[in-house]
Amino acid sequence: MFGEAFEYQRAVPFFSLFMATLHADPPVGDAEALRRLGGSEDLRYWVVRDLADAIYAAAELTPLVIMLEDIHWADNGTLLALRSLATAPGVAVLWVVTVRTGAGGAAVQETLSVLQSAGAARARWPTWSATRCGRARMRRY
Repeated sequence: MFGEAFEYQRAVPFFSLFMATLHADPPVGDAEALRRLGGSEDLRYWVVRDLADAIYAAAELTPLVIMLEDIHWADNGTLLALRSLATAPGVAVLWVVTVRTGAGGAAVQETLSVLQSAGAARARWPTWSATRCGRARMRRY
């Protein structure tokens, strides 16, 4: 499952999580129920709970990989949900998140700290540039 956060989608609650789970084949979760709940500040707890139930039920059938790209653009609801969902013990889900070093606000940094405290592995890749890749090769594509 794959979801991506975009700068212009920050106002949409749970965008990258819904993108990953509801666009899976088969979808994980009830799209209409989650959309109804996701728009209300008071009901976000229930969104996370329903999403957790759906993810955990799917993971009982087969191990899952959920990748969320560019979480430095994620909305606060997604970050809060990620802190809860990705740290649940005994669930057959591999969470992969990408974030640019130093990007994002306090909520992103807090999420990364919570994940690391829960035992998340961290990998760093060097910055890629035209010089590093070779300008000649870059021009061919």
